[in-house]
Amino acid sequence: MLHCYIIVPYRARGNQTERKQQLEYFIPYMNNYMKQLNLKYTIMVIEQYDDNLFNRGKLFNIGMLEATKLFVKGEKSYFCHQNVDLIPQKIDYSLYSEGITDVWGYHLGLGAMYFTDLESYVKINGYPNDYDGWGADDIILLERCKFNNVPVNYSLRDTILNNKKDIISMEDEILLDFGIKNREKWINIKTNEINSEKVKNELSNPEIYIENGLNNCSFHIVGIVETVYKHYFVTWD
Repeated sequence: MLHCYIIVPYRARGNQTERKQQLEYFIPYMNNYMKQLNLKYTIMVIEQYDDNLFNRGKLFNIGMLEATKLFVKGEKSYFCHQNVDLIPQKIDYSLYSEGITDVWGYHLGLGAMYFTDLESYVKINGYPNDYDGWGADDIILLERCKFNNVPVNYSLRDTILNNKKDIISMEDEILLDFGIKNREKWINIKTNEINSEKVKNELSNPEIYIENGLNNCSFHIVGIVETVYKHYFVTWD
């Protein structure tokens, strides 16, 4: 049996308070959506429980490590990494393949939603753990796939880009009540010169920098709340 673990990086503090509204919409919607697909699934929200810069990549690493503790013998487990502001309309969550299946990305990197199997994610050692703030984590993930010869399937993404009704971003006008109202603010946040420099360094020495990732991801679980999904509160030093 297929078991899809949907891992959602999250924080609703500081300048990200609108994320709480997005999560309140996301959870019931996704539960209804996945039940219609008749797939076994687990939604895991990994919340960064501090006021430091948001570290999306490390949250995905934590989610993967915690998900492996939930594996059930006899099931084939795979993962969807998905931002909380993405609402699927016609996405088949069983359409993953060996390696990475990009769903909502762009040509420079693996963006807001993709599928992966555990073996491929371990092979690229996941994300770097030190990409604080917005930007560049998606770029380096794609570069790690290239460096380790992990295949990336773009066919699903290309289909979706040709029919944007397959998925809705809460940043779009149609969901502004739940989404981001100050676009200029978010453009500024996503411009992260520090991470851009880290990308340059890793591209110059990929065999060294790839050691920073899933295999040395340290963190503390502050608490776990389980309802119709699993909500992890995490911090790190």
